[in-house]
Amino acid sequence: MAEQRNLEEAMPQPYATPKEYNWTDWTKWEPLGLNSGLQLVSVPSKPGSYIIAADQELTRCVGTDPHGILTIGESENLRTRIQKFCSCAIDLDSGGHSAGMRYAFLGLDQFFPFKSLRFRWRVTASKLLAEELEGEMLTRYRKHHKELPPLNYSSNQHVR
Repeated sequence: MAEQRNLEEAMPQPYATPKEYNWTDWTKWEPLGLNSGLQLVSVPSKPGSYIIAADQELTRCVGTDPHGILTIGESENLRTRIQKFCSCAIDLDSGGHSAGMRYAFLGLDQFFPFKSLRFRWRVTASKLLAEELEGEMLTRYRKHHKELPPLNYSSNQHVR
């Protein structure tokens, strides 16, 4: 009986949920796929970081991502960058956004329909600060799940 108890104590504990992301100064989640006209008028033409996510949780290498994050990015012009993601996700040949192209190429629309995607962003004072924020979010994601979000194929210089 003591051997059984020691064996149970040696077993790994269930994976703990990470500390919540710091969403201070981030917008609320907004539907992306419903912006089929690609107007995105609520998105400013300013530098910042953005997150595009599925409307469901994702099983990751370690644990589950309850936010369904597909990609974390940054841009000098948020509106233009998110429009490029949408264009590429809908039409692979349009080019201009590698995560959007991967979404289309891998046929992820059949698992995460474009109309169900959502996004949020945070404006920063400069592109450099946007890169640092992206790096911070990618670092947190990678430390928690031991991998990057599915559509991020590499991390920027600010990932620790």
